Amino acid sequence: MKKQSHDTVSGVNACKENISQWTIEIQDLQIKIVELKCKIASERAKQEYLESKTAEIRQEEINKEARDGIEHYSSAKVMDD
Repeated sequence: MKKQSHDTVSGVNACKENISQWTIEIQDLQIKIVELKCKIASERAKQEYLESKTAEIRQEEINKEARDGIEHYSSAKVMDD
């Protein structure tokens, strides 16, 4: 009877220890999830900024090509006149 009681108490204590350990692991994982979500948000903001800069650069290149084309056209027109 004493052995059975000791085994039961020992089993209960093992369960409590497991539950405590897993609860701590869950808390650690929840913290990690929050950290990763912050990193994702930061990276998305960085991506949006870089994409807008890329669009600006492309527009500047288009404008430059357009100006160059107009200058060449104007030069050719002057020569024709």
